[in-house]
Amino acid sequence: MDFSVEANGVWLDAPKQPDGTSCGVLCIAQTYAMLKYNFRLTSVATTGGEISITRLRIMWVILMQLDVTTASNKRAKAVEATGLKLFKAFKILKK
Repeated sequence: MDFSVEANGVWLDAPKQPDGTSCGVLCIAQTYAMLKYNFRLTSVATTGGEISITRLRIMWVILMQLDVTTASNKRAKAVEATGLKLFKAFKILKK
């Protein structure tokens, strides 16, 4: 069975980062590409543009974590307060 191959990248023997600081970002971008293509054993090239976009995504997740955590904490506290009111209403929990 023949498999078609798209040759839109350059094969490297090892990952190369010209700035020496993109290793983690390159790993994340490459893992994303593998998951995106469902491990079809196809060659996947990660471009410099994808590395830049991945950096921005990581930065966005870090910056937004405070908002997500704060919103989650508010919901969790509201749910807990409602649960306590229900327990008290049904006399499951003593005051």
